[in-house]
Amino acid sequence: SALRALTLVDFIREPDDMAHAVRHLLTSAAPLEQLTVAYSPLDVHHAAEVLSDGLRDVQSLRWITALSLPGCRLGDEGCRMLCESLAAAQHCLRSLDLSRNGITAAGVAAV
Repeated sequence: SALRALTLVDFIREPDDMAHAVRHLLTSAAPLEQLTVAYSPLDVHHAAEVLSDGLRDVQSLRWITALSLPGCRLGDEGCRMLCESLAAAQHCLRSLDLSRNGITAAGVAAV
């Protein structure tokens, strides 16, 4: 059976390495239904690189129904970019966890 869920907790400490690793996993892994990347530094600048550019083109992402990115330092701008990327790809999630990312009411408005 294929891998359906992938959880990475405190995976990589450097934001550049984290952005590269997430992009590589999404482009090379079997279609995932659940992806969790927790407490790994994917700050707003790297979120722009991975989420805005990378995820729109990743075909394996279309299968993900649950996306969890707690504690990845996304902030309001990263939240906005993620939501724009998902909307542009016309992607429908059943579950989105962006807890502990320093998101304020401005970021929540993007959701």
